[in-house]
Amino acid sequence: MDGIHPIAPPDVGDEMHMVRRLGWALLYQWDRVPDDLRDRLIEQAVFTQDRYQTAQLKERIAAFVGKHAEAFKAQKT
Repeated sequence: MDGIHPIAPPDVGDEMHMVRRLGWALLYQWDRVPDDLRDRLIEQAVFTQDRYQTAQLKERIAAFVGKHAEAFKAQKT
């Protein structure tokens, strides 16, 4: 996928709560994100290097997003 590259996130130290907040905000708005951007975000997440490199990472990320985006969707109604 064009523009998708392996990345190694910086150590954000005590600002990790900012990453969590941004991540949860994205999941809350997931139903408003265009499908092509959703695909790009999941692909980029797969190529983010960290200690959790496992088999079936793409499938696990997609399942996580689906599970939590649906939970937020239920909160909106």
